[in-house]
Amino acid sequence: MWWYLVLWLCVLTAGYLLFLRWMSRRQIEDRLDAETGESGSPDVERERRSWLGRSLSLAGLRGRYSVRLFILAFLVAVTLGVAAVHQLRKSDVVRGGRIWLEETPGGAGRIIEPALAAVPWAIGILVALFPVLWLRARRRERIRKIEEDLPITLELLAAQGRAGLGLEAGLNQILKGGDRRRPLVQELTLFQNENLAGVPHVQALRRLAERADVPSVSVFVTALIHAEQVGGGLSNTLRSQADELRSRRRERAFAIAQGLPARVMLPLVVCFLPGIFVWTIGPAMHQFINLIEQVLRTTSQR
Repeated sequence: MWWYLVLWLCVLTAGYLLFLRWMSRRQIEDRLDAETGESGSPDVERERRSWLGRSLSLAGLRGRYSVRLFILAFLVAVTLGVAAVHQLRKSDVVRGGRIWLEETPGGAGRIIEPALAAVPWAIGILVALFPVLWLRARRRERIRKIEEDLPITLELLAAQGRAGLGLEAGLNQILKGGDRRRPLVQELTLFQNENLAGVPHVQALRRLAERADVPSVSVFVTALIHAEQVGGGLSNTLRSQADELRSRRRERAFAIAQGLPARVMLPLVVCFLPGIFVWTIGPAMHQFINLIEQVLRTTSQR
């Protein structure tokens, strides 16, 4: 019945309200610590951030209520997953599938019956975990876009450095013509705003690497900090970093291409070969089972 779904929804609502109360208390404590000067360092602030807030930040969700909205979406997804399991288990599709499997000659349907019983639970779990899967896909898409835009950005910075422009001036020119929807442009805009706000240049670069959390960006920031500390040429450093990123992407593409036959093997064995066997041997096996049943019936009648 639907009464346990209503009870489940009430429990989730109560848990969410308790979480909001805990979050408000934590915000008040953080504000008091900030006023007293106990949480002024970025390291302390980073340690106090939860793993969910860190995951949302890496995915580009940095709004004020991002954590609350994600938790609310997760609770709604869990409720919908429970409702989906309840409806699918009571649906006519599952019942018809069970009847069809029971009527299969030779009792072969009993082998597939546990898989049919697990289908509603699998669908419910997928529905419940949809916000998590969406967040993971968004994070992967963000990493892909950053790795696509980074070599071109480094090339432009290197060309502007050879023309006599500094890092800040060249970055300003790139951001003026860049797409604000791209994640790399957003991160560089935050980096530029931190520099204008008075954050030290090295510290702003490290915060840029922490916000992006992409290996290529971390390597670029490390090389840039090292070049500034030892007094190396900025254009040469940026050009070498761009070439290294391209070679790394080329090697990754070659590795994916070499591992493609092994990845294709599992779908081929699991999906295609059973279908081919059923298509070719299935009619013959069905006729053979019917023949055996007729022989058994005739022998029993005698």
